Amino acid sequence: LPVEIFVLLVAIFNLYFINRVFPGMFVAGINVGGKNIEEAKSILNKNIVFPDRISLQFEDQNFDIPLKSVAFAWDPAKTAGAAYSYHRTGNVFINVSRQFQTLFSKKNLGISLSFDEQVLSQNLAIISSGLAVDPVYPKLNVTENNIVVEKGKPGSEVDRKLLRAQIGYNLSILNNSPIKKLC
Repeated sequence: LPVEIFVLLVAIFNLYFINRVFPGMFVAGINVGGKNIEEAKSILNKNIVFPDRISLQFEDQNFDIPLKSVAFAWDPAKTAGAAYSYHRTGNVFINVSRQFQTLFSKKNLGISLSFDEQVLSQNLAIISSGLAVDPVYPKLNVTENNIVVEKGKPGSEVDRKLLRAQIGYNLSILNNSPIKKLC
């Protein structure tokens, strides 16, 4: 009997949210739970404001990449659809598990974004080439009766794949603070 009651409650819950995003769903901190896809899309359109540029900082250097220059775009319909589909995987066990999880703690999804990847990659290559530091290898100097070891210095370079991922992540959750860890 307890199993039947549980199944009945889950079925009623799912019927109630048949055309709506399940509760506890957020996109970039914006609550879309309980809304249909069109309502969620409208809420996102009203509340999402992106910066006009990507800001990068390394030590005392600042770099800005205007979002227009990399053909930045976001897709409100795809983003709202992802929130709607989160609990609709086609696997009943995963769906019910996610429903319970988001009832008690929120799930925050990122925004669906796109860039002209080639142009963004070119911008990151230009920035990273100016920040790269070649390593200085250690040396052994032998003189008459002395051996002197000169310490080397490590080099550094920008991990462009990691930086690209950080840019996408920050924008997808509306974190507009400058990205500081470049090397």
